Amino acid sequence: MEVLPRSVIGRAEAAAQLGGACGLCVDDPAVLFPRSDGLRRIVDLMMAAPADRATLDAWAKRAGMSERTLARLISRETGMSFRRWRQQLSVVLAVKWLAGGASIQQVAADLGYESVPSFVTMFRRALGTSPGRYMAERHSGRS
Repeated sequence: MEVLPRSVIGRAEAAAQLGGACGLCVDDPAVLFPRSDGLRRIVDLMMAAPADRATLDAWAKRAGMSERTLARLISRETGMSFRRWRQQLSVVLAVKWLAGGASIQQVAADLGYESVPSFVTMFRRALGTSPGRYMAERHSGRS
């Protein structure tokens, strides 16, 4: 997994990351691609199976560390809790897949959400707008 530059990207700006298809909702895209090997392994696993909603403890065991160590590592490298960090990864993947033509229903299912409304709520909290509106605004901004 590539460590992205620590440039600042605002919430409203779309960044050309992950193949140019992804607008990030974090101020620092490097938080999504941490430097430590343990966290990079977890990111790789999460991106390979984004519907896996395992707990912090389960992810820590997969990475060969304690839950407390993983929580501290995530906080130190990203400034976020595990839950928030995982949500940011979900948003990145959602925007990438939506930009690639996937439906909101498909993205919600692929990310492990039990319902489309719960996915839309998460997306709206992260980016301040619904997935459909976000993509429409991105598309109209390219014209």
